[in-house]
Amino acid sequence: MAFYRVVIRADLRRLILILTVGSILMAVGNSYYAIYHVQKNLLIESTLSSNQRYAEEVAESANRMLQSAQQLIDYSAVQISANIDDPHFLMKEVQRLIGQSDLFNSAVIVSQEAQIVAVAPESLHLNGYVIPESSRQAFYAQRAMISAPFHSITGNTLISVSHPIVGASGDYLG
Repeated sequence: MAFYRVVIRADLRRLILILTVGSILMAVGNSYYAIYHVQKNLLIESTLSSNQRYAEEVAESANRMLQSAQQLIDYSAVQISANIDDPHFLMKEVQRLIGQSDLFNSAVIVSQEAQIVAVAPESLHLNGYVIPESSRQAFYAQRAMISAPFHSITGNTLISVSHPIVGASGDYLG
């Protein structure tokens, strides 16, 4: 009987020790697991917040660039309206537009018949080309506008910034 008491006491001590060590290990494991998830969520929130601020800055920059492009075209439209019948002036004006800033890679002047009367760069070979019906959104709107992004014939993604040319008497010239 005494033998069983010693064995039971030793097993009971071992069992208490195992339960204590196991409880401590589980508590430490739970702490690490909780810390991991909290840190992960903080990192995600911080990254998302940073990305949102960056996206807002990029959007504001793009907005300023488009406003600047509209101002340039507005000025050109006034100059063109006074010289709409002078092909040499029209050509110089589209060349000035693309040479003045990096905002434009090409510029065209479209007549009231939807025909291109001046284009820069000249390598596009579009003089005399009539704009197809599917591309006449700005032509029919007869107001300043910025198109939604679209794909050109060459596969580039573009936007079109346009402004109507209005004569001194208020008639639409292109």
